[in-house]
Amino acid sequence: MCESRSAALTWILAILCISSITSAQKIASVKRWAGNSCGDLGEGFDTLRFNRPGALLPTTEGLLVCDEVNSKLRAIPWSWKDGDLSISLVGREGGADMLVGVAEGADGSYFFTDLGHQQVKRVNRGRITVVAGHKVPLEATPIVDRGIQASFRAPYGIALDAIMNIFVSDMLDHKIRRINRHNNVADYFAGSDSGFKDGSGSYAQFHNPMGLAMAQDTLFVADAGNHAIRAVNLLNAEVTTVAGNRVAGAADGGRETATFSTPVALAAID
Repeated sequence: MCESRSAALTWILAILCISSITSAQKIASVKRWAGNSCGDLGEGFDTLRFNRPGALLPTTEGLLVCDEVNSKLRAIPWSWKDGDLSISLVGREGGADMLVGVAEGADGSYFFTDLGHQQVKRVNRGRITVVAGHKVPLEATPIVDRGIQASFRAPYGIALDAIMNIFVSDMLDHKIRRINRHNNVADYFAGSDSGFKDGSGSYAQFHNPMGLAMAQDTLFVADAGNHAIRAVNLLNAEVTTVAGNRVAGAADGGRETATFSTPVALAAID
């Protein structure tokens, strides 16, 4: 059954672009770029269908789309026109179940969060491998360990720094995890219990953190449950609030007066 969210994918629709938040600008017009209805059939310009498209990742060749309910990572070329076909880089046949986040590594490979299997995975030249995580009950306490011995409750957003440390938002555990590139240990980087508090490392609090975006030494977080955008300094794990005040709304304004309603995805522009 198709989800109620619109199946048509539009360029930067539902994506918050942040360089510095000083004022809000409204988009004058939006047009359909890909997708014509809800479903899983068709790969062509006029036939492509999505079922709850989520995270987007622009690449040099085109746009990667997490087609969440269809459990596919789709690649759409920038030269998208009649006669072109999209490509499914990842699907259920490759062991994926609900792709919700995607990021690119410095080596050109792609990393994604497999929410259904509670894992972080990598796809490189068509080969899919598990980076970290294994299936556990949602109420289980997450495990800090190496690779598949580690566990998450609900891995959602994903981003990589310049040296390929992987950062993952564990939505139901209200924390930001870091997978160390040297030893592959998925430890805690920021966050503690559910709440709304700035601070360093475990002194900070999130509530259902979802989308992540990296800009130099700052990790931006769509803190969905707090209706806010947060920033984490990678040098000291200091968490600050960029915009939003825990009140759901759609008001334009400055850092203290702008409001959001359950932000789930974002993009950072240097």
